[in-house]
Amino acid sequence: MIKINGLAFVEKPADAVATLFAPIDGKTAAGFYKADRRGVMFYGLDGEPFAFACRQTFAPFFVTASIPPGADGAICYRYALSERDAARLGFVGSDDKAECAGALSVCQQTLDKAGAQVNF
Repeated sequence: MIKINGLAFVEKPADAVATLFAPIDGKTAAGFYKADRRGVMFYGLDGEPFAFACRQTFAPFFVTASIPPGADGAICYRYALSERDAARLGFVGSDDKAECAGALSVCQQTLDKAGAQVNF
């Protein structure tokens, strides 16, 4: 499980649904995630991707991710995190520095599982 700004994201979609009936620390999961050596993809409870924490050697950062209509399931990445998606990650009224610190935390929480060899 990843915790960011008081929100919990679980590793499997089924675990996210299970928190609707058995909350974690009294809260329902905000969604689920998938981590790999490139970063961490965040999905909402609807199963749609909405944000990606990029693992970079200079500084991890978040970007908005989505599957646009007609993309045949291909995920498109934006240049930054939209206000709506920043709010979904709990970054309401935060600056870029706070978002980068959050991305670093997310990458550190998932580093061992993803097998990434990145020096932060």
